[in-house]
Amino acid sequence: MSRPVALTVPQVADRLQLSRGAVYAAIGRGELPCIRIGRAVRIPLVAFEQMVSAWPASSSIVESGTPPRKRRTEYDEFPFEPVIGPLPSES
Repeated sequence: MSRPVALTVPQVADRLQLSRGAVYAAIGRGELPCIRIGRAVRIPLVAFEQMVSAWPASSSIVESGTPPRKRRTEYDEFPFEPVIGPLPSES
């Protein structure tokens, strides 16, 4: 069987153990090169392999410039001051 030239989004998601949405998001951010033919999206195998081989050995290193978002909990402070005063009357 011949080796594929490009991978589909589900194939990449399966190999990286990510969701399809995460792969599409990486494509949208420019982190993963792709080829678009009509509505079809393909990731060149050579580019995918180069990207994976360039990853650091330690998975704890974050290469992205943005830190992970802090998840809001019910104990976080309200993000703005509450309005105190009488409620508007209905006319």
